[in-house]
Amino acid sequence: MGATIVVDQEAAAFKPDGASHTVWCLFEKLYDKNTYPHHPEWNCVAIGRLDTALARVFESASYFEGGMNQGRNGHIRPETYIERWLNAMKNPLVMPDIEVPLALPAGQGESSGRANADAVRVSLHRNTDLIVATHAGRPWRAIPSHVATGIVGMNPRSAELGYRPSHVSGGEIRRVLASAPRTEMRRVDAHTRIERVDGVWKEVGWPYAIVGSYVRGLWRQELETPGVYKRLIGEYRKAVEAAPAVPVGTTVVVPLAGLEPRAREALVALAAETGGSVTAETARVPWVTSDSIARVPILLSGRDVRWEVPERSIQESDHSLEGEAESLEQEEIEFGR
Repeated sequence: MGATIVVDQEAAAFKPDGASHTVWCLFEKLYDKNTYPHHPEWNCVAIGRLDTALARVFESASYFEGGMNQGRNGHIRPETYIERWLNAMKNPLVMPDIEVPLALPAGQGESSGRANADAVRVSLHRNTDLIVATHAGRPWRAIPSHVATGIVGMNPRSAELGYRPSHVSGGEIRRVLASAPRTEMRRVDAHTRIERVDGVWKEVGWPYAIVGSYVRGLWRQELETPGVYKRLIGEYRKAVEAAPAVPVGTTVVVPLAGLEPRAREALVALAAETGGSVTAETARVPWVTSDSIARVPILLSGRDVRWEVPERSIQESDHSLEGEAESLEQEEIEFGR
């Protein structure tokens, strides 16, 4: 499977009958990089209130960090993708009221004499919550590609429906950065990090996956302090990339239960070679280099491995966002500027 290429983005919005809130329909023009010839098509990627729309934007943005999603000219960062969406949402298209097919439970259409669920169609403006609930995260089934193409190409825009949050002061930026979670990570090698969570050091994967996971959860922060996502993502990425190397004195503790005999033998040999120890339950292997540990792939394969990092090294090289916050005393940003 190749990367998904995002060629264009359009936001449409409307207020449901009798409601004060705005409902968003987000559309992307997409194609698969490995499918030839390339035929970009408009797809509905979100239907819902602002929180639903932002959650979808940040979820998709997370996949740009590792390149699973890309722009038409290649790799772009999540921050760029998010900014393009938020700019599109400033002046959205007016979403027309269309008849949308309900996704009925399996068998319900047949028992009522209908050939398929598409026979049941309801008004988007009058039944938004029902449509969102029944399509359960598959908005492209509610608004198929040929309908999305017509919506994007024919409808006027309305700034009154736009998402235009108020500016965020420098003081608020400092507060958000100072309260951001501290990152306690160490670099195993170019591709692997460990992190201390609730006092326990565990492998957390490759840098792109770590940053992507962080991006995915930032949509709530966008609702509270619009626009700060750029600073938060940038500083978090720097902290992950600049994580100190696993220090001398670190011990890798590997449970032996369930290990294949050959892996167990290799682990016992490595423990003996590095001055470690082995019991009936665990092997304790002093950290020497990533090359030596790599001889026993089970150490880095997601098992319940513990890393014991010397406390002094933690105190000497902790990373946080607080230092960045101190440099922002005079700074103010406005969303989209």
